[in-house]
Amino acid sequence: MASSILFASFGVLMNIMLKPFSIFLLLWFVSGDLWAQTTDCVGAFPVCGNGDINLNSNGIGANDFAASGNNPPSCQFVESQSLWLFIRIKQSGTLGFDLIPTNNTGPNRDDYDFAVYGPNRSCTNLGSNIRCSSTNPQNANVQAETGMNGAETDLFEGPGEDGNGFVQWLDVVAGETYYILIDNFSENEGFELRWTGSALLEDRITKEEGGVDLGPDILACGSDGVELDATTAIGATSFMWSTGEMTPTISPDVSGEYWVQVTNSSDCISRDSVIVTLSPDPEIFSLNANPNSFCEIGDLTLTATGSESTEAAYEWFFPNGNLAGTGTSLSLTGLTSANSGDYILRLTNDDNCFVEESVNVAIFPLPDTTILGRTDYCETETLLLEGVGDGAFTWKDPIGNIIGNDIGLTFPDLMFVDAGMYRLIRESVEGCLDSVDFEVTVAPELTVMATSNSPVCSNETLVLEASSNNASTSFEWIDPSGTSIGGGLSLSITDPLPSNSGTYTLRGINDI
Repeated sequence: MASSILFASFGVLMNIMLKPFSIFLLLWFVSGDLWAQTTDCVGAFPVCGNGDINLNSNGIGANDFAASGNNPPSCQFVESQSLWLFIRIKQSGTLGFDLIPTNNTGPNRDDYDFAVYGPNRSCTNLGSNIRCSSTNPQNANVQAETGMNGAETDLFEGPGEDGNGFVQWLDVVAGETYYILIDNFSENEGFELRWTGSALLEDRITKEEGGVDLGPDILACGSDGVELDATTAIGATSFMWSTGEMTPTISPDVSGEYWVQVTNSSDCISRDSVIVTLSPDPEIFSLNANPNSFCEIGDLTLTATGSESTEAAYEWFFPNGNLAGTGTSLSLTGLTSANSGDYILRLTNDDNCFVEESVNVAIFPLPDTTILGRTDYCETETLLLEGVGDGAFTWKDPIGNIIGNDIGLTFPDLMFVDAGMYRLIRESVEGCLDSVDFEVTVAPELTVMATSNSPVCSNETLVLEASSNNASTSFEWIDPSGTSIGGGLSLSITDPLPSNSGTYTLRGINDI
C-alpha cells in the first residue's frame, strides 16, 4: 500500500456530528474560496476542544515533504486522500484518539493511515513523525479502526500486515502544538474521530495558528477611512465586535481600542484587539487671492487662515503642481497667462494629516497689437493705417489726441506738421491693454521753377535752368515733342534749330 510519490492535501473538520456529504456542502457554502487558497499542512484546520468530530479527506494536494526539514511518514504511506489537523494542548496529560471509518466492516472496509509530528514544529520544519500507523486492516486481519491508546507500546507500525492499527498515545504538556496527517488509502467515505486520554485541547486559536489578526495599532487621519478586517481568520463564519457589529469588517470613526471575537465552523474562537488613533484633519477657515483676475504681467497675493499656527504648515502650489511657497500670506510677482489656473493650499498638522483647497486665478494675456500701412506720405495725401486682431481700438496722433476708434484709421489732407509717432491702443475682450507706435513722415508739397535764356539764335546755346523748394529734388527735362532730353539743375542745347522751338517741361521728384 506504499508508493514512492509523496503528496499532501488540506483537511476540514467540524465538532458536530454530520455525515461526510453534509460537511462538504457546508464548507463549499461557508468557506470554499478560502480553502481553495490554503495548501496542505500550511492550511491545516485547528481542532477546538475534545469533542468528537466527523470529517473526510479529499485529494492528494502538493508535496508537503519537498522541504529538506520535512521527513515523510516512517511507516511508508503516501498521501492519497489526506488532510492535516492542528492541535494545541490546553491541559497536560495523555493524548489519544480512535479513528473510526464510516466504512468499517467487510472486505472493502476503508484503510486509514496517520502520522503525528511535533511537538512545536512548523510546516516548513516538521522533522520526523513521532507516531505513525499504516497497517492495512485486510492484510493484518484487524478492524478498520486506527489511532493511539494507552494499551499499546509500539510507536510505529505498518505498512501492510504489520501492526493492529493502534500505537501508543502521547504524554503532552500544556502549550505544545502538534500536526496530525490523516490519509485514506483505499476509499473516501469519511470517518469519526474521538479523542481519548486525560489531556485537553485548546478551544481558542491564536493569530499565529490562523486566528484573527487585526494587525498593529493604527494612527490615521480622520479622512483616511480606516477599515478593520476580521476575515484574516481561517474559516471564520461569525464575527462579534466591541461596537456590537457582526460584520466581517468595520470602519471606526472615533479613536479607541477595538476588539473582535471570531468563530469558525468548528466553533473555535479567536480574539484580537487593536488601538485606533484618529488624528483630526486640519481646517482651512479662509482662502483668498488678491486680485483673482488680472492682465499679465502682474502680481498676486495669496492669504489663508486655518487651524494650524505654524507658517510651514501652509504650502502653496502653482497650477502646474510646483511649490510656490509657504506661509499664511504669499506674494508672487511677474505672473503671466501661463500661471493662470487653480492655486492649491495644502494645510498639514503635526500628525502629517492634511487638507487641500484651491482658489482660481485668471491671468489674461496681453493682445498682440500690429499696425499695417505706409510710413511716408506727401502733403495733401490721405493717411491709411489698419490694426490687426479683435477687441477695441483707439488711435492717437503725434501730440496725443484721439483721432479714431475703428480698426482702421483714415486721415485725409496731411500737412507737414502731421508727421510724427502715431499710436494704436488695443483693448482685448478681457480688458487687457497693449499699444504700438508707428512713425509717419510727411514731406511738404513740392514746387519747381524753370527758366531759360530764350530767345536764342541757331548759332547760340539754349540754357534751361531748374530750381525747387526741396533740396532733395531730382529733375527731368522734356522737349516740345514729349521726349525726355535729360536731367539736372541746368540743361544746355548747342546750336538749336528752329525745330527746337516750343514749350519745354520740367518735372521734379523729391525723395518721398
